[in-house]
Order: sequence, then C-alpha cells, then structure tokens
Amino acid sequence: MKNKIIASIGIAVATTFILSIFAYFGVGETWHLKLSDGNFTRNEPSEEIVIVAIDPKSTSDQGLGRFYDWSRSYYAQVLDNIGKYNPKAVGIDLLFFNKSRGIDDKTLIDLYTNTKSAEDFAKQTSEYIKKDHPDDIKFAQSIEKAGNVVLAGVDVNGEVAKSIPLLTTAAKDTGLVNAMPDDDGIVRRVPLKNSLISKIAHLSEILVPQEDELIINYAAEPYQYKRISFVDAYNGDFGESAVKGKIVLIGPTDLSLQDVQFTPNAKTSPMPGVEVHANAIQTLIEGNVLSEQRFSNLATVLLVTALVAVVAFILLNIPLGIVAALVLMIAYTAAARYMFDKNVIWNMLYPYAAIILAYISTMIYRYWTEFKEKRFVSEAFGHYVSPEIVKELQRDPKKLKVGGENKVLTVMFTDIENFTTYSEKMTPEQITGLINEYMEYMTEIVLQNGGTLDKYEGDAIMAFFGAPIEQDDHAYRACKTALEMLKALPNLHQKWQAEGKPLLNFRAGIATGEVLVGNMGSRKRFDYTVMGDTVNLAARLEPANKEFNTRIMVNEKTARMCQGRLNFKELGEIKVKGKEDSVKVYTITSPQSSPVFPEQKSLS
Repeated sequence: MKNKIIASIGIAVATTFILSIFAYFGVGETWHLKLSDGNFTRNEPSEEIVIVAIDPKSTSDQGLGRFYDWSRSYYAQVLDNIGKYNPKAVGIDLLFFNKSRGIDDKTLIDLYTNTKSAEDFAKQTSEYIKKDHPDDIKFAQSIEKAGNVVLAGVDVNGEVAKSIPLLTTAAKDTGLVNAMPDDDGIVRRVPLKNSLISKIAHLSEILVPQEDELIINYAAEPYQYKRISFVDAYNGDFGESAVKGKIVLIGPTDLSLQDVQFTPNAKTSPMPGVEVHANAIQTLIEGNVLSEQRFSNLATVLLVTALVAVVAFILLNIPLGIVAALVLMIAYTAAARYMFDKNVIWNMLYPYAAIILAYISTMIYRYWTEFKEKRFVSEAFGHYVSPEIVKELQRDPKKLKVGGENKVLTVMFTDIENFTTYSEKMTPEQITGLINEYMEYMTEIVLQNGGTLDKYEGDAIMAFFGAPIEQDDHAYRACKTALEMLKALPNLHQKWQAEGKPLLNFRAGIATGEVLVGNMGSRKRFDYTVMGDTVNLAARLEPANKEFNTRIMVNEKTARMCQGRLNFKELGEIKVKGKEDSVKVYTITSPQSSPVFPEQKSLS
C-alpha cells in the first residue's frame, strides 16, 4: 500500500506539472474556449434595454428606402420621438465619418433666384456646400437636445476615429465599438475602457469594473431583446413604456448590412453587433462580470483531480476505473457549471486531460507492477492450483514472496501400482495417453480441494495443502482428496475396460508436519515447492501401503487434525529411512463424523 500511495502522489504531481506548463503557455486555449461556450445557456434579455432596429422593414421601399440613401434627418426624427419619453441613455451603434452632401431643391431654387449670373450661382453653390449640411445640423440639434446620446467610435491602430465634429460635439460622449474576436472568430469579450458600453453604463449610473476588457456573460440569444423598428420609431409608432427610463441602443439588425458577430450562444446564426453591446451592458447591469480561472487555482484543481483519479484507478479494476473516469468528468463538469454561475470560467480542457493522462499513467504503472505480477502468478500457478487460489494470489502476490518459510502443511504423494508392468506391455503412445487421462482426472480433484500441485514424477503425483493460501483444514483436504481420487477410479475403470485398456490403481501417502515452503531456485528460474522431513515421510508412506495392504496411509499428526471428521485405523509403527524413531501410521476407514481414536485419550 505504501508503494501505491507514493506512486499515486508521483503520478498526480507529474500530471499536474506537465499540464500546468501547457496551460501557462496557452496550448489548447481555443479548445478550452469552445468547450466553455456550452455554459452560455441563458435566454433572459433585460427589460431595461430596448433596441431601435434598422431592420429589413425599415430599409424596404415601404419603409425609409435603401439604408445608404437615408438622410440624417431620419435619425434626428427618431431621437426627437424617443427623447419625449426620457430614456435613461441612448447609444448609437453607427459611424458618421462624412458630412452629408447635396442641396435640396428649395435651397437650390433660392440660390438660383438670388444670383445674377451663372458664375455667381456657381460661387454661391460652392460656398453653400462648404457649410454644415442642414440634415447634419438638424441631427446635431436633436443629439444635443436629448442630452444623453453616446456616439460610436473605432480604434484604428491606436487612433480613435469618430463621427464628424458637428455630431461629436453635440453628443454626451463617444465610445469605442471595436469587437475582439478570439482566434476561432467568436466574440467573447469586448474592450471596456473608453467603450460605448462603459460610457452608456456611466451615464446610466451602472458600476463599471476597472478593467481594460469585459468578458461578456451573454444573457440572450440573437433577436431576443425588445425591439422597435427604426421606421416605427421614425413615425412615432410606439408607446411611452417602450423607452421610458430604459437604455436605448440604435443599430442595424438587417443581415444585409453585415454588422454581425459570432458569439458563444450564436455560432450558427450570427448576432447583430448592437445586440452584442446589449449583452455586454446587461452583464454590467446584473453585475455578472465573468473572470477567467486564476493559474494558481487551475494548478490546484489539476492536482486534486489527478490525485483523486489516480487513487481510484489504482484501487479499482479496469471497467470500474473507466466508470470512475466518467464519474469524475461528470463531477468536474457540474463543478465548472457551478463556478460559471458564480461568474468564474473554469478551464474546460486540462482537468479532463488530467483524468485521461492519470488513467493512462496509472494503467502503465499497474501493468509494470500489479498486472505483470498477476500475469506471472497466473502463468506460474494456473496449472498447479485452483482458479480461486490464483485469484487470491493475484489479489495479494506477497503471499508468494521469494524464498521460503517454515509452515505446518500436509503433503500427499500418489503412485500407480505396478506401473512398470503396464508400461512394458504397451507402446509409448498408448501408455502416454492412458497416464495423461489418469493425471487429468486426479489433478482436477486435487485442485478442486484447494491443493497445490507440486510436480509429476513419472506416474507419481505430489501435492500439498495449506499453502500458498492459508488453510486451517489442510490435513482434512488432503485426506478428502485421496478418498475422492479412489472414488473416481470405478468410473475410469469402466471406461478403460470398454476401451480394452489396463485398469490402473494407486496408493497414497499423506503426512502433516513442518516444511520449508516457498519459491526455491535462482532469481531467473524457481519453483514454488515444499522441502523437509515431512515431504520425505509422505513419499515413504506411499509405498509402505504394500506392507499393510492399504490404499491410503497417513501419519499420526494428519489423523489428529482430522479428528471428528474422518475415522482412522491404527496400522502400527514403521521405520522410515532417515529417522531413528519409528513412525505411527494410520489408514482411513470411513469419512463419517465420529470421535477419532476413542480408545486413545491422549489423541482426543
């Protein structure tokens, strides 16, 4: 666990460090912006803003005609009609760079009548044209009379281009209307300092942040603000409530005039520029000024996200790990949405990248540690122990530590009777097929009872019980295995007899005692096996069955450990090679539960 904790912290820190570098240099910024645009879901235009729209109705032949032919007296008339109802402020999102030109018919006739020659007429006409145009004068007078009009200007390479001086002087102020589209062409922010927005806000007594730019918290989709058609405003065809005490913005909404922008909530159908200003002003009215997540905060979020992800991925299996990744992403999305509602735009790219990178890194770590170790366990023990034991070893590979340890286990040896005789009468192919079939049946019984197959030695099977998984009843498991192996023989005999094959029988020796168990061998090649006197004793008990005409022989400790579960008969004592003292041996008489050795109190 300690190694996993260290690995989790290391992976999380490395993930945070790498992604923080990318974030610091703005890598993937466009993707973050595109993903964060999904948070702009409001459609609640402010009741305090109304747009006088230069729309198709106004520019039609039934309206005021082609826009570029409009007289500035039209704007004067609109301002006069609006001004009667005391709007809070009026912003005109139009640029009047040039003076009006031309002479109306009445003025032209008067000049002609009052001049004596063609030369004088030309001179008078030239002098008249140099003067301010009556339409401009009329417009300027209406602007001045309103007293709350802000005209538009644009910043061109650091120089502010304004409307003609006559109009600029009459206006309350001039504000910039420059758009600031990001690299993907989406307008998410606008200049705030000296902007049309800030000038209108100041005029309307709305608090303006001391920032150079404003991230617009878009509150309405295109064409959702209350509108008055320009031609209706010109004709006075609107009610007092439509403009009284409100911020009025005059600007084009006719797409043919091309004053449109793509915005986070208008990526397919562009938004008129005047509505971009409306959204920006509403942002200031509501005080919902957005701000980007600070870098230090992002780094902290990345570290926490990566750490939670790594811990989940290390502790869970692959399917649950994938589920955990999805849950984390959903949780972060919800958190980011919550913060957006608190007017902070959290990064919508790197935390997800942190989860993915953490998953990949953790899987690589687990492959080189846990998965590789599990595969080793499966490959090394899959043929020697039951699948349940393999799973247990995979969950805790430490149970297979390199080297040995002394433990009390039960060892079992089985050997086929008279195998040499059979092998002399059969071809190698025949004897191999017969032995393989016998071994397959018997090995399956060993594994089903939780035994560990140690090795095959010719026709002999060596197995042990109680390791690598602890088994308190290892002696009983060994005896039960031997009994079930004997029980399986009649079915095999019936099959072999029908096939004309010899009928094999076996003897078993079982001994319980202390052994050295573990991975024995070199670092590159080793086997999980048992060693010691108990192993030798089990090997000696198997052939000793011949002396007593028995099939299964066990030592005294095995019989003691099976007390109450199996019946045993004492056979006597035998002398075992390598031991000075004789060994008391027993055979199993029945599997019924009954007291063991009722005549020997010392064994109860």
